[in-house]
Amino acid sequence: LVIDRGSSDGIVSGLGVFARDGIFVGKISQVEERHSVVILLTDTASRGAVSVSTEDAVYGGVTQGEHNLNIRIEFLPKEAMIRSGDTVTTSGLEENIPAGFAIGIVEEVTDGSGSLFKSAIVAPAIDFSTLQFLSVLVPKK
Repeated sequence: LVIDRGSSDGIVSGLGVFARDGIFVGKISQVEERHSVVILLTDTASRGAVSVSTEDAVYGGVTQGEHNLNIRIEFLPKEAMIRSGDTVTTSGLEENIPAGFAIGIVEEVTDGSGSLFKSAIVAPAIDFSTLQFLSVLVPKK
């Protein structure tokens, strides 16, 4: 996506981009003076640190977009008791992206045999095809 704000508005690469109700949808990837490019969580080039909250614990993982359709979480601990319906949020481990912003819920968990980690598919909290208005969280100077 291209937005109509750029470096002249204080936008820098790596800032978080949010839809209505504070739902995290991606990051600024390129910045020009008067416009910027947003890389959505579903983009295959997208990566980001997230948290998965279960009834008993919070686990960290890394998102990766799949074919501009899905969001996959990789590197979840093998012993993590993650289930369908668990909440996925930003982790706060990335600069300029605070913790606790909604991303979606776990839809499916894959326990790769022979792998050291689990992975999961996330059902996004918003339909990316309906995005109209976005906000960029710009840090105070």
